[in-house]
Amino acid sequence: MAHTILNNFLTGSGTQESAPDNTQRITLQNDGQSVDLPDASYVRDASITRDGVDLVLETADGTVIIEGYYTAEPTPNLVAPDGLTLTPDLVNSFTHGGNQYADAGTGMSDISPVGAVQEISGEATVTRLNGNVEVIGIGTPIYQGDIIDTDEDGAVNIIFVDDTTFAVSEDARLSIDEYVFDASTQSGVSNLSVLKGVFVFTSGLIGRDDPDDVMIDTPSGSIGIRGTIIAGDVTTGEITVIEGAIVLHDFSGNTITLSNQYETARFNATEGQIEHIGNLSANDVITKFMSVSTVAADLFSSIQDSATETGQQNNDSSAQSAAQDTDPENYETQETESQQETTPEAAPEVIQEDVKASTSLEEVITSEDIAQSGKSDTTEIQSDTAQPSEQDTSEPQTTGSGTVISTGTQDTQTFTPPLSPPPIELTAPTFAGLAPNFSGLDNFFSGSQDSQFSYNFSHEFSDPDGAITGYNLVSAPVNGDIASYNLDTSTGFMSITFDNTVTTNSTFTFTVEALSDFGNASNTYTFDIYGATVTTGTTTITGYGDVYSGTDTTINIINDNVSVFTDGNSISNTININADGSYVKTGDGADTININAGQTGYHTYGDAGGDTFNIAEAQGKSYGGGGDDDFILLDASVVTDFETLSTGLKIDGGVGNDLIQLATAGNIDFSAIDAGLINNIEKIAFINGQTNVINLDYDSVISMTDADNKLIIDMDNNDTLNFTNAGNTFTYTGLDGTSSYDVYTDGTLTLLVDLDNSAVSGII
Repeated sequence: MAHTILNNFLTGSGTQESAPDNTQRITLQNDGQSVDLPDASYVRDASITRDGVDLVLETADGTVIIEGYYTAEPTPNLVAPDGLTLTPDLVNSFTHGGNQYADAGTGMSDISPVGAVQEISGEATVTRLNGNVEVIGIGTPIYQGDIIDTDEDGAVNIIFVDDTTFAVSEDARLSIDEYVFDASTQSGVSNLSVLKGVFVFTSGLIGRDDPDDVMIDTPSGSIGIRGTIIAGDVTTGEITVIEGAIVLHDFSGNTITLSNQYETARFNATEGQIEHIGNLSANDVITKFMSVSTVAADLFSSIQDSATETGQQNNDSSAQSAAQDTDPENYETQETESQQETTPEAAPEVIQEDVKASTSLEEVITSEDIAQSGKSDTTEIQSDTAQPSEQDTSEPQTTGSGTVISTGTQDTQTFTPPLSPPPIELTAPTFAGLAPNFSGLDNFFSGSQDSQFSYNFSHEFSDPDGAITGYNLVSAPVNGDIASYNLDTSTGFMSITFDNTVTTNSTFTFTVEALSDFGNASNTYTFDIYGATVTTGTTTITGYGDVYSGTDTTINIINDNVSVFTDGNSISNTININADGSYVKTGDGADTININAGQTGYHTYGDAGGDTFNIAEAQGKSYGGGGDDDFILLDASVVTDFETLSTGLKIDGGVGNDLIQLATAGNIDFSAIDAGLINNIEKIAFINGQTNVINLDYDSVISMTDADNKLIIDMDNNDTLNFTNAGNTFTYTGLDGTSSYDVYTDGTLTLLVDLDNSAVSGII
């Protein structure tokens, strides 16, 4: 196995940088199947974000950047000196927000919660899949993809819909990776990850029989669970069975099964082995995992009762056969002997009964009851240890998570669960005849020879509660000019490929159906195919609403609502738009689309190839598609429209290295342009020999760039760049590889600023 090794944080394949705040930044070049990290804090405590193809691990002491992490094959493990490992799965589990700019108005990671907070002590937060962070209270809903972090004095106990509970101590990090439960079969899958802290897991209906159904991943190894109550300390690597059985797997391929009450093993990541410690006493268990007892009091009370009933008082079981326990060859004998020594009345049943007597999910979040009754309800939770004060008249406080917290002595808290999913609602069919696909990088809802259409039909059904379970073609697109079609029944994504020779016009229909447990819904769509003419001259389209499909090198549009398809060829076409409402779809060549002044309502799509859009009128929509595309803003009025209008105009570069260039003198304020009007742009250019002032802010760069959040700014020596960073700390990292640009980054956003400029301000 190849490693990138740090010697005093420096190697031949890594570079070290000093940031202005003396934070040490270490850049590692991934060149093998694993990368060695400076210390374990980068595994347990790091903020994990993605910067393009690079992975960024940031702690209070420094930053590690693994360059090319997301393009490496295979994706490397990240290994600390003590053997603790961030696997690709753990990285994925704890990477949220950052470049994923989801709807800020939605705090949820999924439509339906999979559980809720049952008990809390101190302070804790939950990070949703879109990066939003919320303070946790009793009743806070928990969704698949959530990350829970507890403070130094915090602890949290979560109850899931199958009655599984998971409690974590102070200074812990837990991720809800996957949770699927089918109430009708009482089965499902649960995958969780813990980076640090003490935890107690109590099985519900999932995982009663198959340990593969429930998996807990840690930086030392994984735990498969079957009908179990277990306690674990991720920091020390010790795992103890309270009841049931578990299977431990480490990264060296070692496996151990624990099935006796209080049987314990330890992941020894440094040595690459699992050490069998033996059977602890009840008091040892209480002592080791006491930090989580504030939110799992019933369980620890049961363990204490077990100790009292069996006369186990402070037994020093950790010394039990220590020499033999560390030898894997002796493990089978040890397990047999320990099973014989286990006292049958060590109260597993008592523990289970006491745990089940604690608050159930229905008392915290009553989704199932509401689904059956069809109406909203509010469930009240009354603490066992505090009684309402008759004198308490204080007003409750409402948190953003929907939790109502009493401010007086009354220890009553409420949570209003979401309504059950309604039947699927249809949106109006978006496409008919010549109507284009407005969503961006997909093709028109019409086509010609050798072209491809693709669209995600999930957009056609209103499903706010996530009720849709799949999609189906009720009637298929059948036509002699269709070479093939495919519908992904899980996502609703459909593609149609047309025959490479289409000579006549035709129309066909097809029906897409959305499926759910609450009923199905369907939409029928009409699709037009246009026969192509094969010529290489110039065509002028004069008729209102005419459709052209062909291979002419030059097409002039001089009447309104004309549609042009040149996607059946790979030559370079020039399309001149001199009328309103034009629909243009080009092919694989390096095409030029000239949008003349005053021509509004156009929709142009460049498809593959490096295309040029010369834009003298902003009030239309241009999509680059594949290839490296250039969008040239020819007039100051185009800039003004983008700065002042919010609908009816768009530039989307699509895939490739795409450019917006200002071809005239004047200022452009990208911070005044609404988010969503300019997307997937990698470079803005002002090399026109004129004087330009460019105003950018942090959010406008995030909005206009792709997932890499990297923007190149080309200028000449007449131009000025003003940047507003809104409190984000940027670091100057030197020149780029061509020595043409100064490079600045804050770990999420990267700016490459042309050395040829009059002035640059506001970045650092």
